[in-house]
Amino acid sequence: MTVVADSSPVISLARIGRLVLLRALYGRVLVPSSVYEEVVVDGRRLHKAGVQEVEEAITSGWIGVAHLTRAQLETVATYITTGGIGRGEAAAMVLAKSRRLAVVIDDKNARELAQTLGLEYVGTAAVLLDAFFRGLLDKKDFYRSLEDLSRVSWLSPEVVTKLLQLVEEGP
Repeated sequence: MTVVADSSPVISLARIGRLVLLRALYGRVLVPSSVYEEVVVDGRRLHKAGVQEVEEAITSGWIGVAHLTRAQLETVATYITTGGIGRGEAAAMVLAKSRRLAVVIDDKNARELAQTLGLEYVGTAAVLLDAFFRGLLDKKDFYRSLEDLSRVSWLSPEVVTKLLQLVEEGP
């Protein structure tokens, strides 16, 4: 299975040392070139944590970089304007829609647009939850990863509470 990812989930998972979960869960991850620029090019320039891990995933081939067509870039511009979302999020959704793939995305407005477009989507916290349910993380690792994620990315208290309840109920 292949998924498309926006920059936020890639950055967050790399920063907490859990980027490999995307590979374990989905096999291959595609990112639009604008996401690559944000994560790797800008990340390297700003000496951000996790950049090396992302570069290694690209080099090994399980994260691929996709370039959008001119027509797709026009759709990206429309999504930015009408959806109130960023370039990376819009490009990820255009790529996901064109290839009929799910998208890993965190932004609330982007999720709303994904739903409107009929795209299957999941957020970074749900990636951790899925990894727990599939036996890739034990309970202790899940809790530690969720805590680490909350340090690098905002999670609503409601989401955290729901995730903890689901983990306590078990697989």
